[in-house]
Amino acid sequence: TSVAATSTGADAEQEQQQQQQSNRMATIVIEHLIQASDVAHTMQHWHVYRKWNERLFDEMYQAYLNGRSEVDPSVNWYEGEI
Repeated sequence: TSVAATSTGADAEQEQQQQQQSNRMATIVIEHLIQASDVAHTMQHWHVYRKWNERLFDEMYQAYLNGRSEVDPSVNWYEGEI
């Protein structure tokens, strides 16, 4: 019985290590996808960039006006874009 219990404990530990490794690999993949999307947005057409940038500004400005944000995006918007 003690051999079976030891085997079960070792199996559980090995399974936990495999799950941690799998989670670590998934995290790395997600981080790379986020980095790729962050860089890829600069490769779109100018009119698409402006459209989405304007929408982002409008959303952030409305959040500021409604008290959901402490930062007024109109203050430093263009400095952040250059």
